[in-house]
Amino acid sequence: MLKMTIERLLKMSQEQQSSELRYYSRCPLDIRMLIIGNKTPIFHKLRQENSDADKAILEYCAWILAITQHHSDEQLLLSGSMSGMSLEEIREISDKRIALFIQKIKNTRAIQRERILSIWADIRNAKLNHGMSYRKLVVFIKKKHRFEVSRSLLNSMWLEIEEEQSKENDK
Repeated sequence: MLKMTIERLLKMSQEQQSSELRYYSRCPLDIRMLIIGNKTPIFHKLRQENSDADKAILEYCAWILAITQHHSDEQLLLSGSMSGMSLEEIREISDKRIALFIQKIKNTRAIQRERILSIWADIRNAKLNHGMSYRKLVVFIKKKHRFEVSRSLLNSMWLEIEEEQSKENDK
């Protein structure tokens, strides 16, 4: 009975629901929070249409529908097909593409910072004891640790970390 009620409200099978939940589990935390925020208006709409249904069922259905909506929006962004769309829809998709691109850059930068911090002792040793420039440090990191990083990121992190250490040493 419960399974049939949920499938009737969602108009999707149990396998499709599981697929959407797997998609949700792979999303970063900020996207998950966005999806949860989008769940509330969907819940109220479902509550108005199905006032006799249990609140927990409606919450679950609203959550799945919010995930589905975000997933379809993301696939539309990635497909690039804009035929048959109004100008306003194209603008909205363009704004979402820009936000997605910026988010991807921020995530990449955060991952690079974490990796650099994990090898900071090697970087500090090479810079101070061997007098390596930032360009040589980039080559060193690429050879020894096998990942690429920009010299501007190294420079900004060096200034940030070394200034912080010098302030602590002055105290």
